[in-house]
Amino acid sequence: MSIRAKIFLVFAGSVVAGFGLLAYWVTGDLRFRYSESFEEVMVDNSRLLAEQLSADWQRPADERFLPLQAAMLRASSQTFIAPIYSVVKTNTDIRIYVTDAAGRLLFDSRAGSKPGDDYSNWHDVAMTLHGVYGARTTDEVLPDANGKPATVTVAYVALNALYLYILPLDQVTSSERIAADAADALIGEGGAALMSALVAGSTFGALCGIVLVGPRVYYALARDGLLFRWVGIVHHRFETPHRAIVLQAIWSAALVATGTYRALFTRVVYTEWIFFAAMAIGLLLLRRRPGYRPAYRIAGGAVVPVIFAAAATFVAISQIVAEPANSAVGLLIVLAGLPVYAFTRSRAS
Repeated sequence: MSIRAKIFLVFAGSVVAGFGLLAYWVTGDLRFRYSESFEEVMVDNSRLLAEQLSADWQRPADERFLPLQAAMLRASSQTFIAPIYSVVKTNTDIRIYVTDAAGRLLFDSRAGSKPGDDYSNWHDVAMTLHGVYGARTTDEVLPDANGKPATVTVAYVALNALYLYILPLDQVTSSERIAADAADALIGEGGAALMSALVAGSTFGALCGIVLVGPRVYYALARDGLLFRWVGIVHHRFETPHRAIVLQAIWSAALVATGTYRALFTRVVYTEWIFFAAMAIGLLLLRRRPGYRPAYRIAGGAVVPVIFAAAATFVAISQIVAEPANSAVGLLIVLAGLPVYAFTRSRAS
C-alpha cells in the first residue's frame, strides 16, 4: 500500500471518528438538556410540598402527614385518561417521601416503608442533604467541555496541513472542491466520489445542530415580540416549534436554488463571521457591566475575544474584497431582515 493511500485511510478514519464524536457530543448535550427540564419540575414540586408541610408542622407529630396522606389517597383513587405522546396515563402513581436532616424516613407514600428507615445512602437524598438539588438524574459533576474546541481545532488545522502536503499551492488556492481533489491525488480515480460520500455523511452532524438550534432561535425571537408571532407557535402533539422549522426549511431551499455551493458560501455563509465578530465585541461590552458575573473564565481574559473578533473581521473583509458582487448580495439578504425587525418591534411596543 502506497504512502498516499495510507494517508488517505487515516484521513477517512479521522472523518468517520470525528462524525461519531460529534454525534456523541450532541446526544450527550441533549441528555443534559432533558435532565435540566425534568429536574426543574422536580425541584419546584419538592419546594411546594415542603412549604405545605411546614404549614402542617404545628400539628402533633403523629398528625403532621395526615393531610398529605389523605390527598395522596384521593389522588391515587381517581382514574382519568391523559394521552402523553405514545403513553396514556390513567392514574396518579407519584411517590413522595420525606426525611429529616439525617436522612431518616419521616413519611413515604409507598407501602412497605416505616418511619425511621435509613434513606441517607440513597443517591438523591444524600446529594440533597448536601445542598445539591436535582441529583436523581443529573451527574454530580458535569463533563468538562474544555477539550472539545481544542479537539476540533487540531483536527481542522491538521486537515488543512494535509491538503497543503498533497496538492501544489496553486491548486489549493484555485480548487473549488479541495477535499475531492486531495482524495483523487491520494488514491486516484474514484477518490473524489468516496470523499463526497464522507462529506455528505459528515454534514448530517452539522444539520443536527442547525435543525435543533436554528428554529428555536426564531421561536424565541417570536415569543419576545421580535419576529412574527405565528412563528412562535408550538405543535400541540410534538411540542416543537414546527412553524419555525418549516420556515427555516423554506428559506434554506430558496438559498440553495440561488446557485452553486461556492456562490451560496460567498453570498451568505461568510456573513456569519460578521456576527461572530459582533458577538465577541458584545462580550467585551458585557464584561464592563457592574453586575457581570461569568459562570467560568478562561486564560487570557479580554485578549481572547479581541483576537477572535479581529480574525472574524479579517475573514469577512477578505471575502468582500475577493468577490465584492456576491458579497454585496449576501449583505443585502442580511439587511433585508431589518424592516422585519423594525415592523415586529413596533408592534410589540
